[in-house]
Amino acid sequence: MTSPRNFVVLPRTIGRCGSTWLCDLIDSHPQASCLGELFNPGTAQAFREILEPLGDERAPPPVFAQIAGAAPQAHAVGFKIFRETLRDREATDPSRGLDQADRILRQYLGFVDFVVLIDRKNLTEALASELHVRATKRWHLREGAELPDTFDDSITIDLPSAARRLRNAQQTGDVISGMLSELGTPTTTVLYEDLMADTQKVMDGVFDALQLGPAPVKSQFRKMHHDASFVANLDEVNRVLGPEFGMLRR
Repeated sequence: MTSPRNFVVLPRTIGRCGSTWLCDLIDSHPQASCLGELFNPGTAQAFREILEPLGDERAPPPVFAQIAGAAPQAHAVGFKIFRETLRDREATDPSRGLDQADRILRQYLGFVDFVVLIDRKNLTEALASELHVRATKRWHLREGAELPDTFDDSITIDLPSAARRLRNAQQTGDVISGMLSELGTPTTTVLYEDLMADTQKVMDGVFDALQLGPAPVKSQFRKMHHDASFVANLDEVNRVLGPEFGMLRR
């Protein structure tokens, strides 16, 4: 039997870019297995059966062997890898924490057959969504589920902090693009906005890139935010951040 293609789903700039949704859409293909964020300490328990047999071993070959072993029918196996959650949170020097993240990321990008890069044009919307879900503790919305009342709570965005965060996100995008170019890793880029506009068309392209046949897509998640009415200082955010990073919709 031919070994499955190994891939990672990689957010290019910032969270809340649809990467969890994208993983779920890939996983809906009958010949694919796409796990979530395998190396995020906050989700490690969900992948205990995959990670426990590895012990401290996190090199790509045994990790992908474990994933493939758990999905013997899959022709393509992968997971989400996010630069932000790879960093060493205990490092006293933030740059050293990112050095570790980039070593791990480079190791995986140099090993996999393919990268599905996901990005978002409107970074202001992505950050507003992240700040809101951190406040409400509701990260994802299952298909058919009702929004809780607390999800209507408004937030006020600290503009200097937000600007720093978004510029850091842009710098992360530059680092990742440079790394992919240097390594020559085959990559397809998915824009969140395109995925929202025509999910099946975008996923047809992703499946083709992963050398999978066509398949109808389905997901257990649905969009949580349709506008930015939860941002109390929306006009100020658009005045300060919008021109550079993207405008918030009312």
